[in-house]
Amino acid sequence: MAPFPDADHSVQPSNVTNVYYKMYGGLFIALRGAKWLLKPHAVNVTAASSSSSTLVANVFELPHAPGFATLWAVMLGGGDGVTTASLSVEYLPPASAGNALVFEVLRPGEGSAWSLLPASAVVMGEDAATTATLTVPLKRGCAMVRVKPE
Repeated sequence: MAPFPDADHSVQPSNVTNVYYKMYGGLFIALRGAKWLLKPHAVNVTAASSSSSTLVANVFELPHAPGFATLWAVMLGGGDGVTTASLSVEYLPPASAGNALVFEVLRPGEGSAWSLLPASAVVMGEDAATTATLTVPLKRGCAMVRVKPE
């Protein structure tokens, strides 16, 4: 919870907490206006190493994004020990007029600057219109992945 005057249960500003607000702030900004996608088995996630059994992902829709987009929040990857995650995703946003989908990643400490996920990290499913498997680079055990029409 962000600090609020006289809120005795919020994290108060300090030199220590401000670093974390800056580090993870871009990830929370990416979620602004998103709607949780409540569909069964929308995403399955596994860690590249077996050291993390807690790695999870949630799926969100970004209806305010141009052309509609989907956002996957990958978290609880066990700190810097897990460097990549494999996501099997369903419910890709529809590509418009034959344009390809663009996959981007945002990690803690990178502000709000999204970077392209390399094409080699994306394997489209048999039904390329709705499924894909992604290899996602994590930082501090988490990342956000956004997919949208090009």
